[in-house]
Amino acid sequence: MAEQDQEIVPVRKPMRDSFDPQDLDQPSCIAFQPNIDRTCMLSQLLNMLPHFNGESLKEDPYAHIQEFFDICKTQHIRGLSADEIKFLLFAFSLKGDAKKWLRS
Repeated sequence: MAEQDQEIVPVRKPMRDSFDPQDLDQPSCIAFQPNIDRTCMLSQLLNMLPHFNGESLKEDPYAHIQEFFDICKTQHIRGLSADEIKFLLFAFSLKGDAKKWLRS
């Protein structure tokens, strides 16, 4: 009977211990050469990119691509061609359903 009277204390654990990302192991559909150093991307550059969600009919995918290309033309990353810069940055310009589509 004494065992039933004891208070049950829930185990507390940090939120990070419960984090279980589902899509981190999915390979990207964009493959790079192994010698490419992708660490030179700056947060300022990522913040400059236009975003496309693919959720609204009001969004113009062609305008998104044109704006994306315009931003990429201004970027020069040592060791990367213009096309490699576009491939590297494109996934960062997608959000929501568009990013899900890219990963599918």
